[in-house]
Amino acid sequence: MRTVEFQNQEGATVQWRPVSDRTEAVIQQFPPPRYGRTTQFTWWPGSVGHIYFAAQMLHHAGEGESWPIATRHAMGRVESWGDLEMLETASIQRLYQALGFPGNVSGEPGATLTVERDGVTIPWRPLDDRTVDVLKAFPPPVYEVRTALNFWPGVKRQVWFRAQLIHHEPRQERVIATAHAAGLLAQCKDFEILETRAIQRLYGAIGFGGEIFDPDEDRDRASLGTPFPWDEEPGTGKPGPMGQEEMTEYLRSLVQQ
Repeated sequence: MRTVEFQNQEGATVQWRPVSDRTEAVIQQFPPPRYGRTTQFTWWPGSVGHIYFAAQMLHHAGEGESWPIATRHAMGRVESWGDLEMLETASIQRLYQALGFPGNVSGEPGATLTVERDGVTIPWRPLDDRTVDVLKAFPPPVYEVRTALNFWPGVKRQVWFRAQLIHHEPRQERVIATAHAAGLLAQCKDFEILETRAIQRLYGAIGFGGEIFDPDEDRDRASLGTPFPWDEEPGTGKPGPMGQEEMTEYLRSLVQQ
């Protein structure tokens, strides 16, 4: 395994496995023609400069029958052809991560991180480690962790993701578990964060949560009975139960968590 070393924006040293090295490993585990990797981009609704990519690994079972075993997304603004290629690569990197081939290989497998939230210290198990365990418990191509992008009606920059664990049976599929995440896109990276949040919630639903104290569950408990900060008809410009600025800040905070 080849790695390169660099410092991230927080100044931490990261051991990174290049995408070319991971491609070789992915092909060995998911060899063609039984498997195939596809990418497709779509223009963002209402924007002339933004697109999003969907990258998939397909299982070709024979007799004309195929189905995806993993799907991941990436979005951004395209101002040059190089941007298009970069976004496609970003979607492929996320796909590889979903298949158990992450780029960041810093730290020891199975180790936990310590994070602080609302004054509480939380032992956190990284998503990549849990993905390996999920793939062992629910191996492809019999199982699939599927994510789907959906646009919020009438609100240009709000989207929601659905993450599902699918069991593939002969000529049919069954849903084992489902989870969701929604938020306002303040920047392009928020798009990937929302998809990851939906996956994290799905992992928790099938017994692979990352934390001992679940802040998501605690936030759900604390918010019982509180109104969602929008009117029944979103996008009309009317202020909801919160003021417009408070509403925007609230949704941005959800995206960043």
